[in-house]
Amino acid sequence: MDQTSLLISPEAYNAWQVRRVIDTTAQAGETAAEAQTRSAVIIEMFKCLAPGDPVESMIACHCVELRFMSQAAMRDANDPALDPKTLKAMRASAMSISGKLQSWITKLKAMQVQNEKRAVEKQTDQPRQAMEQPDRAPPPRHPMATPSTKPMPPPYTPPLPPDFADITLDNPRSPLMPNTRPEETMPSLVPG
Repeated sequence: MDQTSLLISPEAYNAWQVRRVIDTTAQAGETAAEAQTRSAVIIEMFKCLAPGDPVESMIACHCVELRFMSQAAMRDANDPALDPKTLKAMRASAMSISGKLQSWITKLKAMQVQNEKRAVEKQTDQPRQAMEQPDRAPPPRHPMATPSTKPMPPPYTPPLPPDFADITLDNPRSPLMPNTRPEETMPSLVPG
């Protein structure tokens, strides 16, 4: 199977998700006019949640489904024909569904804020990265920095004065020390 045939546009994905919500929230005995109104309400609720990517679309559809489930649970929890024990359980269920709905909407809004921050950071980072990363071409070289094809002359060493001509460096730590024995240059530490 060709992998490119599996790709769909975000709009087609959103339409597929909303169609699934419309199908799963259908009620028994619903007239065509009621179904059309419900479908329009679902589409408007989906638009109000303003999903920006497929994950947000999935969460938005889940929130719409939970809204219809919460509405049905609230209706069932207020049925006066039920006994008090069943009413209490139905009300607890309705409150749980309502809490889950609020939790998912909070998660969706937090995700949207995070995605918006990422988009703004990405837009502000692009000009900064362009400024920080110079062109890949090497910088122009200064004419004085170009290598010469002529051989370099040896470094200049000035001639030594005549009185330093016979000095050698026996001890590298004491520069310009004449070639003499240590006892001649150092005073004796032992009294003698």
